[in-house]
Amino acid sequence: MKKSTNKIILSLFLAASMFGTIGAPKQVQAAEATITMGTTANFAILSGENITNTGSTEITGDVGLYAGTAFTGVAQVTLNGEMHLNDEVALTAKNDLITAYNDAAGRSVTKTIPRELGGQTLTPGVYTSSEKDFLLNGILTLDALGDPNAVFIFQTDSTLITGSASSVVLKRNATACNVFWKVGSSATLGSNSIFAGTILAMTSISLQTGAQVRGQLLARDGSVTLDTNKVVSGPCTKTTTLNIIKKVVNEDGGTSVAGEFTINVLKDGVNVDGSPSKGMDAPGRPYRLAPGTYTVTEEAVEGYEASYSGDSEDGTITLVSGDEKTITITNTFVNGAIVSNARIELTKYDDDDNLLPGAEFTLYENGVEVGEPLVTDENGKIVFTGLSKGDYTVQETGTPEGYVPSDVMEEITILEDDEVIEVSFINTKIMGTVSISKVDSKTKAALAGAGFVITDNAGTEVFNGKTDDKGMLLAELPYGKYVIEETTAPENYVKTDKKYSVDITENGQVFNQVVENTMAESKGAVLPMAGDTTGSIFLFMGVLAIAGGILMMRKKQIA
Repeated sequence: MKKSTNKIILSLFLAASMFGTIGAPKQVQAAEATITMGTTANFAILSGENITNTGSTEITGDVGLYAGTAFTGVAQVTLNGEMHLNDEVALTAKNDLITAYNDAAGRSVTKTIPRELGGQTLTPGVYTSSEKDFLLNGILTLDALGDPNAVFIFQTDSTLITGSASSVVLKRNATACNVFWKVGSSATLGSNSIFAGTILAMTSISLQTGAQVRGQLLARDGSVTLDTNKVVSGPCTKTTTLNIIKKVVNEDGGTSVAGEFTINVLKDGVNVDGSPSKGMDAPGRPYRLAPGTYTVTEEAVEGYEASYSGDSEDGTITLVSGDEKTITITNTFVNGAIVSNARIELTKYDDDDNLLPGAEFTLYENGVEVGEPLVTDENGKIVFTGLSKGDYTVQETGTPEGYVPSDVMEEITILEDDEVIEVSFINTKIMGTVSISKVDSKTKAALAGAGFVITDNAGTEVFNGKTDDKGMLLAELPYGKYVIEETTAPENYVKTDKKYSVDITENGQVFNQVVENTMAESKGAVLPMAGDTTGSIFLFMGVLAIAGGILMMRKKQIA
């Protein structure tokens, strides 16, 4: 009986051991992190060249160009978002796009799969094509396996081409926000196809008639072409958190506490949800906000001076997706003082009414500088806060590159403790003239019909034209470096291969460039020039030879 019991115990032990081995958890690879898009997350379309649209197209999300400026067919576009053409916002997004592209390109590959995606069902991971490009004919299913944070990354060294009526289907919590297509050259989406995810293309992106996209079209260096499409971006952005901490210093006899101060959190001058509110000491009061730029102010309390610290020194702060930032407002009691919380809100524009960042302004009170100079943010704004009643002057003391300095001195009088005064300044772009004169290299005569192209420092064409009857061609260009190149020569002339550099640095600057052409050599018979006896001698000898041959033939016939 004892032996039987021992055998049973041993059998149970072995079974338990086998079960433990079989049931032991496998090591799970860490989930792929999403691609950080930065400010590019706000854009449905971002192009490094131009955007061309045909037909009625609907876009939800921002549209941007950098360094291009042309959006052809925009009148037929219904845009639910903002337009940023070659401005500072577009430049920042372009830089963030480059970072995102490099991130996607650098991810370690999970699996190499066939180039044809149609008919496949894929789970989260990083995929590359066995033939360095991707095709999609039919249906591609992306299965997140129930994980809403699941990430899909597709890497192709060359093209992405989808067929007509093809589609990308998102299954079990998969989202377009977490699908990324790194395309080494260009992407083409077929007519009436349905596509999901963010395309990060090195060059161009083309949508054929009726194609729909849930995601983003981001072309680094090339153009985006649309034809009666629907592009919907997001919402993918995460909220941000802004903590406002109120500190009160009562070392000189003050008695107020944090809750006696009223705090305002403003977006475009309007209080956000939960604002205004009473001040709160550390850890402060949190605000859940969408990405954007905000201004934090407070209502003045007699006898206290306010100062800002933490992530903002003037109460203005820009939040991007996922940010958690803190502003601390410290109020110090000053015995006998009556403190004003008036402010001056300044907005800077260029001469095309675009908001202009990077302009420095200094505030003076009765000729004395007040605080440190401030610089306009990405929204072209500055806020001078905590001002008392009095006479002030605002003057531009630093001008953004490429603009004419403003000599305007804005005089401002503050009459009320909580007065808000809005002012605006305009900078004019530095513009110069390129004057091209086309002449014959020998006679110096003017030559009409010579074609020229002018490109900027990034290689983007900014001007093209032909010389007039006087051999002249004029181009008005903004501040920057350019290259002039002849594209077509006048008839019967040889095109020059020379390139000419231009640097526009001053307003009103005129750059004169004379370009010479040499006449092409004639391809027909060359007639002797007047006074050239060599040709005459050879001609005479030829005539004699012909005549001699005729005489000899006649003699043979007579004989």
